[in-house]
Amino acid sequence: MNMDERIKYAFEHTEILRRPKQLISTFGSSIIHYYVLTEPIYSEFTKDNLETVVREGKVSWYQPKLLTPSYMFRIEGFSGEAKKAFEILANQYPDLAGILYKFKINKELDEMNFVSGPLSSAAENINNEIDKKGDSLCAVIKGVAGLWDVSLSK
Repeated sequence: MNMDERIKYAFEHTEILRRPKQLISTFGSSIIHYYVLTEPIYSEFTKDNLETVVREGKVSWYQPKLLTPSYMFRIEGFSGEAKKAFEILANQYPDLAGILYKFKINKELDEMNFVSGPLSSAAENINNEIDKKGDSLCAVIKGVAGLWDVSLSK
């Protein structure tokens, strides 16, 4: 399978088992705690010994910021002529503004654990934990081994 086919396969075989109960803020910051569950890559060789791979982390959206021309044109690494061109643009279009959206997947807090048992049992246990904690910004995803981050992007 080529890369495009693998990505398509991952999207088609990814299942969102639990969506965040709280709406994601469009004009504020939101942090979604995720669990991506997959079968281990080696599972086809160990049919009797069921395990589930649980990857845990956070996806963060940051509050959009209004960018004014003077802020947008704080540039580095450009020639003097290019900087002057940006200044001219800022002077010609003083009302020019943009919105900065920042999307970041934090990997610093990621954990990967192997859990005994089938994926459905692991998902049920994680869902029960989430319910106990009352975490309304949490997602559980059944992903594709080897392409779990593609599954996360769904």
